[in-house]
Amino acid sequence: MIITLIPAAGASSRMGHRDKLLETIRGTPILRRTAETVISAKLGPVLVTLPIDTPDRRTALASLPVEVIELANASEGMAASLRAGARAGLIYKADGMMICLPDMPEVTAADLKRLAGEFTETPIRAATEDGDPGHPTLVPARLLQEFETLTGDKGAAGLMRDASLVKLPGNRARLDLDTKEDWDR
Repeated sequence: MIITLIPAAGASSRMGHRDKLLETIRGTPILRRTAETVISAKLGPVLVTLPIDTPDRRTALASLPVEVIELANASEGMAASLRAGARAGLIYKADGMMICLPDMPEVTAADLKRLAGEFTETPIRAATEDGDPGHPTLVPARLLQEFETLTGDKGAAGLMRDASLVKLPGNRARLDLDTKEDWDR
């Protein structure tokens, strides 16, 4: 079984006063859209990390079969979400944990299934069709305890050094919507 973590505890600081995870694509907040994509891949439990005081993000996930993990230490950065996901993965006794960023609109359920289909005991990282590493990533259970040592906003890049790359069409493994300019485009 693979658990999927959607790390959605960031502050959207590059967006000014807008919350990028509540920005909509065809009328649906991107956070909900990502969760629906992950759920439709049917890989296993879906976990979403959120900061404690974000009722609008929680509302965006209403009625979806996801486990919300509220983080008191969300301001620490990405590592807080990754540690929480890894702890859950260990509790679930998952074979691995997929990390699917919430602001990547072109990643599909088929992409997630493809990554899961390539899964072995080696970390996997999606890449562009030109081979540039991106997201989602898939981490084997044997590495989850190492996530306990992560700090800050760097993520797990060091643990993904030896990841096998799985090329996805176009630029979907790298296209994310982080800034007002990204959303305006």
